[in-house]
Amino acid sequence: MRTLPRALLFSLTCAAHASAQNEKPLAPPPANATLPAAAPAEAIDPLPGASPLSLREVLDSVAKHYPLLDAAQQDIEAARGVAREADGGFDYSWRSRATLAPLGYYRNLQLDSVFSVPTQLWGLQAFAGWRLGDGKFPVYYGQRETNAQGEARVGAFLPILRGGPTDRRRAAIQISRQGIQAAEASFAEKRLDYTRSAAQRYWSWVSAGRRLQITKMLLARAIDRDAGLGTRVERGDLSAIERVDNSRAILQRQAQVVSAERSLVREGNSLSLFLRTADGRPLVPPIERLPTSFPEPALVSGSPKDKAEEALARRPELRRLEAQRRQLSVERDFHSNSRLPGLDLQMSVSRDFGTGSPTREPTEFEATVLLDIPIQNRAATGKIAQTDAKIAKNDAELRLLRDRIEMEVRDAMNAVDLAYRTVEVTRRELELARRLEQAEKQQFDLGNSSILVINLREQATFEAAQREINALADYQIAYAVYQAALGLLDG
Repeated sequence: MRTLPRALLFSLTCAAHASAQNEKPLAPPPANATLPAAAPAEAIDPLPGASPLSLREVLDSVAKHYPLLDAAQQDIEAARGVAREADGGFDYSWRSRATLAPLGYYRNLQLDSVFSVPTQLWGLQAFAGWRLGDGKFPVYYGQRETNAQGEARVGAFLPILRGGPTDRRRAAIQISRQGIQAAEASFAEKRLDYTRSAAQRYWSWVSAGRRLQITKMLLARAIDRDAGLGTRVERGDLSAIERVDNSRAILQRQAQVVSAERSLVREGNSLSLFLRTADGRPLVPPIERLPTSFPEPALVSGSPKDKAEEALARRPELRRLEAQRRQLSVERDFHSNSRLPGLDLQMSVSRDFGTGSPTREPTEFEATVLLDIPIQNRAATGKIAQTDAKIAKNDAELRLLRDRIEMEVRDAMNAVDLAYRTVEVTRRELELARRLEQAEKQQFDLGNSSILVINLREQATFEAAQREINALADYQIAYAVYQAALGLLDG
């Protein structure tokens, strides 16, 4: 709550003095009047057995229970599923076929079973099979007939050019592996972002609690002083208007306490999005768990250039873009290979077993060369153009990201330095404000001051204390942002 300007307070008090002189004297509050009680400052200190809530506890809660991190984890699981799907391109296969012709002149039975093993060795595929052809076959289908126990065969298919260095199945495996790395880097990036937000919310909650403490202390002073003022008014050695002004200050400070309590509740609710119970429900931190003080500020060491280099080596955003860049490189290599002629070598060895034609008994070896020359290649050329554009886009994003990370590190280091200096200034200001307040109270005891000036001095001390709390909170938030810029703040 904003306080009234000092000039306005002084004018109102002077007007009250004039009214008291020209009209009926203003009656002071009764000596036994009951004033609103103020909660002591110690009320927000940790209770016995209630340890202060630490930042590490909040960050651990984010790592374990934050819903958006759980959602990001599913992206990793999905990427792993894609990798398993890509591995399935090299699953073994067993295909069998049976053909029966029971009617007609050429009655026969054909059985064929083949076991295939694709490999990642230059696209080599090995196979082994057995077939049986029994019955009558036309002369032009004579190769379908086998000896009584069938024909066994083994062989291999080897692409030389297109499909040799790479093919769709091997490219899919490489892309999926990089996809896992990209998903893991994206998860780390989101975790870094959420922990930074959690740290900011935590220090905002701590500062709100500290502001509530000093606001209650300010109110308690005015209430404690009221009884003594009432005694002096009854003795006649103090004007009644002085106690009236103190009563006004009590009401004003009560409103400040209400405002500070509302601020603490608001910050606690915001923090509960990150601080959760074991079953994942939001947990509003109780007032008893407020820390009693801020950690002591310290300057960061090292040059911005060195810190930027550390950040570039650690930040997950770079790892994500670099993994995506490798995915695109694999994709481009595949499309480039697709433009080559298809030159394939197929070899097989077969042998018939059992009784039958003696011409089928010797072991047979067969080698086949297949040649497929594309004429236009527009599909592969278009894919290469698309992939090149994506690579250029990725490279531009990488350059900008590196520049942005370096800027963030420099800015974060500057923010920490300025916050540290602000803490020093506010502490000196608070020390002077306390000295002036104490001196003014001594003057009041000697009859050389008034409650108005005392209240103004106390208000000045209160505002200086608030500025110190804000400066300490700003430093901790700036330091959390600095750690996040380096990629260090983690749950």
